[in-house]
Amino acid sequence: MSMAAVQKEPEKCWERRPFLRATISLAVKISGLTPQIDGAPNYRQAESLPVHGVAIPTIEGCRNVIKHIRGRKDGKQAQVLWFNLREEPGINRSRVEEMEARLKEDILMEAARYGNKIHVTEELPNGQMVDQWEPVSCDSVKTPVYEDLQLEGHLYDYERVPITDEKSPEEQDFDILVDRIYQTDLNTDIIFNCQMGRGRTTTGMVIATLRTNSVGRIFDFGLNVNENLPNSEEALLRGEYAVIRSLIRVLEGGVEGKKQDDKVIDKCASMQNLREAIANYRNSTLRQSDEMKREASLSFFVEYLERYYSLICFAVYIHSERDALRSSSFGHSSFADWMRARPELYSIIRRLLRRNPMGALGYASPKPSPMRIAESTDGRPHEMGVVAALRNGEVLGSQTVLKSDHCPGCQNPSLPERVDGAPNFREVPGFPVYGVANPTIDGILSVIQRIGSSKGGCPVFWHNMREEPVIYINGEPFVLREVERTI
Repeated sequence: MSMAAVQKEPEKCWERRPFLRATISLAVKISGLTPQIDGAPNYRQAESLPVHGVAIPTIEGCRNVIKHIRGRKDGKQAQVLWFNLREEPGINRSRVEEMEARLKEDILMEAARYGNKIHVTEELPNGQMVDQWEPVSCDSVKTPVYEDLQLEGHLYDYERVPITDEKSPEEQDFDILVDRIYQTDLNTDIIFNCQMGRGRTTTGMVIATLRTNSVGRIFDFGLNVNENLPNSEEALLRGEYAVIRSLIRVLEGGVEGKKQDDKVIDKCASMQNLREAIANYRNSTLRQSDEMKREASLSFFVEYLERYYSLICFAVYIHSERDALRSSSFGHSSFADWMRARPELYSIIRRLLRRNPMGALGYASPKPSPMRIAESTDGRPHEMGVVAALRNGEVLGSQTVLKSDHCPGCQNPSLPERVDGAPNFREVPGFPVYGVANPTIDGILSVIQRIGSSKGGCPVFWHNMREEPVIYINGEPFVLREVERTI
């Protein structure tokens, strides 16, 4: 963190923050994590990988983490890249660091009025808040903590990537993390911290581990969730929500991307498992009687599910771009550009999650029993639900239906002309420009004949503006829909 001169002076920090609260939180320290490192709550490592997470540490805690990593390397100097993911909502990195510089000045100015002491609020291990006076000096008030570690001789680099608490990283955040990580060699230990070392830190660890996987450092390892769990509740632990199923059908490589993402999530789950957290917030939303608490749980559910969605997209991206990223080629697409080139991915999350969050709470129905499957004629089950549950194609997957995409009932009665099989056909007067609803195959032929472009006529450019796969069966168009959402 740089203490370079602030170009324009922001408002005094005291005007925005009436008291100082100790950031290191003992109340959320997870006792089951090992090793316990003094001053670095919730420290953990992603198994044997050089990826670590921790709550916001004290200065001594930073040193202790580095000493611990060095100890695992037989005392050899450890090259460390430390990511701080903390952010006050809506404030970017430069703004955060500008405010920190000003905050230091404000603290020293006020301490000078009170005998070189500043009033702070500390948090006790039981979560209780207590007020006290803390002695300070110019040397004891630090924002460039990480520069001090470099001066002490540690092979230490630092990057601030502010991410809003409980939110998914933005696409440019993924790019900053990936670009910075790819500038290091494979032996560099990567450490993430936020405030409690939980959500944002775990997400950072997943991103770094997915990057490590892209250069062949992780081999196949077991997923903690049984793929054949029969219970729908347990399907939640597999992340089988409608928005996720739609994603992996539409996104090339989505099935493998989800599998890899799930493996990495489990590998980094010593403090939080993202799929379990999503399921917990879903269940809380359905069971909570207090309206405000229910809305809060639903909000967390949506944000966490969107984070899971983004991580699956990122897993596919980093696999498809791994060669260019590994060689630091200028020819690779950024994750932001890669996502923008696939607008259907935004459409899915907007349609199946953001527009109707309560509808996103559903999950896959359990697979039918052998008895129900046996109740069929010529090997065909009687019930559509049984058919949908048994589907296992990469695109025509479980819990999907094929819905007719031809809507003759949508014909606008005010249009002067009707073409069979091509509802809402119309022409721009004086121009060879036409519009039509999704037609049948016969409707397509009728339109071509109507505009005089059949055999030997003028060529036709037909632009289909649908953003989802359409397939014709016996001349009729069909699209994929979820069992729960056929509209």
